Amino acid sequence: MNKREREPAAEVGVRAELGKRLRSLREQRGLTLRQLATLSGYSQASLSTAETGKRTPRWEVVEAFVQSCKHDPVQWRLLWEIARNEVAAHQPRSEPVVPIGAMEPMTTTQLGQIGLAFATQMSKLTQSWAEFTQQLELARLHEIQQQNAGPLRLPVGFRLDEFGRIVPAADEMVRQAVADVFALFAKYNSLPKVVEAFTGRAFPLRGSGWGKLTARRALAVLTNPIYAGAYAYGRYRTERKQSLDGKARVVRRVLPREQWRVILHDHHDGYISWDQFLEIEAQLANPPRR
Repeated sequence: MNKREREPAAEVGVRAELGKRLRSLREQRGLTLRQLATLSGYSQASLSTAETGKRTPRWEVVEAFVQSCKHDPVQWRLLWEIARNEVAAHQPRSEPVVPIGAMEPMTTTQLGQIGLAFATQMSKLTQSWAEFTQQLELARLHEIQQQNAGPLRLPVGFRLDEFGRIVPAADEMVRQAVADVFALFAKYNSLPKVVEAFTGRAFPLRGSGWGKLTARRALAVLTNPIYAGAYAYGRYRTERKQSLDGKARVVRRVLPREQWRVILHDHHDGYISWDQFLEIEAQLANPPRR
């Protein structure tokens, strides 16, 4: 750490979380505030203020800060907006306060309109906070994966770009093969027929190379929410069970969707929509009778 850089004072709230993550991002890139100022075009004072969490920085500052650290600013917009709204909610009122006794009584209709407006704003705030906490949870999970399991492994048809975002595979043949699995299932509504349609045709394997499309591989594609543009974590639970011969074995059990630890919709570009994913899920659960 640069000797001139002081540890920021402890702050609380979303604004503090924003500052904490900005500082962590800069340190991960190995940049000092002076170097970041040169790259971003903003002064060290502005960048330092953004890191401390004492004031909410302008979006232009956050955007330049993040871009200079080779990260995608789009992923930071929601966090910044919640931090800004948090500050606005605590700002003092500039207009004079009218004593309650001097106010005219409100009609039932007026009270209803105020109640509706309040409920709407509270609903928006709740949704934003839920999205924010999910984003934090996702970030923590990424950190755990990087520390314990290395880089994030993606299924066939996806890759990570230079900003660490999930994007479709660069190889057009890979993308087409994945898209054809969904197209064939939509046509036949049958997993065996999808596999049969790929007879004599190779299918991309996870990591690299090509091989045969088995029923297991086709099912893995059709049931993975990542292909519907959603990031999911905690879809399985690993359990240790003892067999009849006394040996311990590990069993991987699929959890119902409501028990998934994280599910972020519209996280990236997928091959199908979420509605299509749910339709496929229902069709697989109730296959047509022969």
